[in-house]
Amino acid sequence: MNQEKDIEKGVSLEQSIVKIVITELVDRGFIKKEINTFERTKEILKKYKRIRNSTKGIDKQIKNLEKDLESISGLKPGMKRNSFTAASLGINPTDYDGIYSKINELRTSKVKINTFLDYVKSLVDDNADVEDKDLFDKLYFTANFSVQDICDETGCESSTIYRRINKVVNRIYIELFPDSYLDELCNK
Repeated sequence: MNQEKDIEKGVSLEQSIVKIVITELVDRGFIKKEINTFERTKEILKKYKRIRNSTKGIDKQIKNLEKDLESISGLKPGMKRNSFTAASLGINPTDYDGIYSKINELRTSKVKINTFLDYVKSLVDDNADVEDKDLFDKLYFTANFSVQDICDETGCESSTIYRRINKVVNRIYIELFPDSYLDELCNK
């Protein structure tokens, strides 16, 4: 009984994170706002590794802000004050609370992005057969294969690869964007 509640809680948590992260990804230019949910899902898959790598940039921002905190608090005397990063983020470089708040905001953003990407991968794993999971791993998640590389490897046509991709995307975009999916159905 408790496991069922945890599962329901986990799904609703992931769904709430999806909405927040999608807004952030649109704001950061990773995905377009004006496309339908099917195309948005394909765009997320195409940029999966790039989005995952963007969290490394967040780590660098956090590290630079932590240096600012150290210089403000005097934890490392003689250390040059690195005010550029705090100022470039619109924070007063002597505002300890502002810098600390921005660090927490960046850490939260990173956790949300990683949770979102893990959720996308789990949706693919749950909705694809073994061959299609391998296809998605090669195209989007781990390797750097192109559709042509997979066609050459398997001996099938590109239309077959795209059909297999679309079959899985059709299954997962409904779970990824349930509200938008319902809106699209009502507007048809």
